[in-house]
Amino acid sequence: MEKTNKKKLFRILIIVAIVIIALLIAVSVFCKRPKSRLLLSVLDFKNNTMQKNDFLAYDVDLMELCREYFNSDVEIKGEMGLNDIKKLNASVFSDISAKRSFDQKRLSADVGLNLLVFEAGNIEFYAENSSLYMDAPILGNSSYSFDSVINFFPKMPNLTDNPDSKWYSDNLWNIIQLIREMDVEALESDYTDAEGVKCDAFKSTIHKGSGHFIWELLDMEDPDFDIAFTAYLTPSNKLRKIEVDLSPILPGAYVVLEGCDMEKVNFSYELPDNEKATLIVQRSNEYKNYLDCKLIYYTNADAVYSLESALEWENHDNGFDLYIKNLSLRKDNSLLCTGYFKGDVMKSSFSEDVFEGKDEYLYGFEKIDWKAIRNDVDGFVKEILNKMSIGEIFGG
Repeated sequence: MEKTNKKKLFRILIIVAIVIIALLIAVSVFCKRPKSRLLLSVLDFKNNTMQKNDFLAYDVDLMELCREYFNSDVEIKGEMGLNDIKKLNASVFSDISAKRSFDQKRLSADVGLNLLVFEAGNIEFYAENSSLYMDAPILGNSSYSFDSVINFFPKMPNLTDNPDSKWYSDNLWNIIQLIREMDVEALESDYTDAEGVKCDAFKSTIHKGSGHFIWELLDMEDPDFDIAFTAYLTPSNKLRKIEVDLSPILPGAYVVLEGCDMEKVNFSYELPDNEKATLIVQRSNEYKNYLDCKLIYYTNADAVYSLESALEWENHDNGFDLYIKNLSLRKDNSLLCTGYFKGDVMKSSFSEDVFEGKDEYLYGFEKIDWKAIRNDVDGFVKEILNKMSIGEIFGG
């Protein structure tokens, strides 16, 4: 009897071992499938990356940022300084008071200029859609307008919820279902992350009609086109880079999130006439509310302009204090000027016209080609100096 029981126990152990081995093989095969790896990377992103200080959106209320600042009315007051301006040989300090209305698609700004110790006067700036207007009494009552080809009032996603860990948990089944419906294929990749780990690339497509919960979060209608992106994962399925093609929404645009903790974002936009603009934003874990920003403008005239700065902010009840430090403007490798801004960005609501009824007056401004100015900055600066009553002080 005892021998029989031992044989039964032995058989049971063999069966259990076989089941365990089969499960391990099944899990191993499952975890190597592209869709499975993508799902595991989402879980790791939710549980680990989103908790890191240097994650780009760490401790930022994205829903409030989009709804109450980008897609709403704000008032900005502060002080700006530009130092050692090339060709002008002067420093400019300005008091700024501005109103931006998203609903009206209009912006007005009153800028008081002080050149060195001289109070030069005020320049008023206005913007509507992609047009910019400048009313400058100190420039011999000159008034200019030009089309920037850039929309000053793009609508940001009007988030209906914060895409935080709770949102990911609440929508876990939706995420699983979405990945099941997606096309995911492995690509050859030579991408290596900042820690020297070689990553695998997976090209993925969200088909139209899928992912309703995502468009609901973004407060958007379900698109009638596919969305394509490429994700780069480490062997342990940690997301290190994701490239999203935005061209179906904004022709010529794409965005890249990158870094061991997704601390860097790169947004590029193909402009008309074979030109391009790129915005790079990176967060550091050394400071809570701190971003390094760089805007690069690639012209079709073999020149590259770049604007770099460090951005800090402190929240308060009705907005936030904003500090733009270490600002530098360059043409290629030549420094054009340095500067700073410190001020207050406040939530507001403008029932009155931001232009204060000046529409027809602004529309009558002399139209100038901003590209012509860009290609002959020296000539434009000399023209401005000649119109200024204190121009002779600076050799105009």
